Amino acid sequence: MTTDPYSHSRRVAMYRRLALAMALALVAVVVFWSDTKSLFTKQLTSITADDTGVHIVGSLIRGTDDKGRPYTLRAETMVQSQPDANDPAQHITMQQPRLQLAAHRGNLRATGDSGVLEQAKDIATLRDNGHIIDDEGNDIAAPLIIFNTKSGDLEAQGPVKATGPSGTINAAHLIWQAEDDKQIFTDALMTLRPKGGQ
Repeated sequence: MTTDPYSHSRRVAMYRRLALAMALALVAVVVFWSDTKSLFTKQLTSITADDTGVHIVGSLIRGTDDKGRPYTLRAETMVQSQPDANDPAQHITMQQPRLQLAAHRGNLRATGDSGVLEQAKDIATLRDNGHIIDDEGNDIAAPLIIFNTKSGDLEAQGPVKATGPSGTINAAHLIWQAEDDKQIFTDALMTLRPKGGQ
């Protein structure tokens, strides 16, 4: 029994087109993995997966808030959780997270020893030894820093200690509104430096 060589060639060509389409679909899933506004760019030395999730070393997430202001979120390691009944939306845990975003008076940098990115809630939380530093030399220390990836607002939960060229502020809470670059301290005590820096 002989086979039609033209029919065989058509099947091979169809399978090649199908394989190319599947490869392109896989690339699209990887590129848009985090969300449609954030590009999950992998600068990594390794990537592994196990029951706890996907582990990525040396990661970078770029995104914009709802006003188009850019931010970047880096971490030494990120682990994307596997979906389950308790966490259907997944989350990304981070070690040594480093957040940078544009503000009216320059760049803001926020750091922590650990953190969590909850993409479904548009929230990145930096914990343990948290700091917010601006280009004017102000350093705000707090145990918990929350960044809203949608609005661009930062929140520091206390005790909060802000140190800068003008003096210090000790407060229970801070909200830094991105829209008008306004800082709102709650239960604050301010100590001004004498003129001349003495």
